[in-house]
Amino acid sequence: MNNFRSEVFYRAYRLILTGITFSQALTKSWAIYRLQKNMRSSVVEFRYKKIDGSIRQAFGTLIASVIDPLIKGTEKKHNPTLVTYFDNQKQEFRCFKEENLITI
Repeated sequence: MNNFRSEVFYRAYRLILTGITFSQALTKSWAIYRLQKNMRSSVVEFRYKKIDGSIRQAFGTLIASVIDPLIKGTEKKHNPTLVTYFDNQKQEFRCFKEENLITI
């Protein structure tokens, strides 16, 4: 997508399908946008709910100089409902469902 606003609204409409209001979806979508933007330049602390219901505190990054050497093989098919990041504590790539973000 060319325009970041289009990306934010597209994600918000997907989040509405999870049963939250448009206002909540838009707020969460902007939070994810800011999270990914901040991770491209630094390590960011954030929290999300794991599949088992527990809360995970993560320190993630998307800095190209850090993650580019770690990418192996060809890229898998992109899933737009997941937020992928490199976990600095585990030194592995991780992901979570976009509706499970709690706080940055």
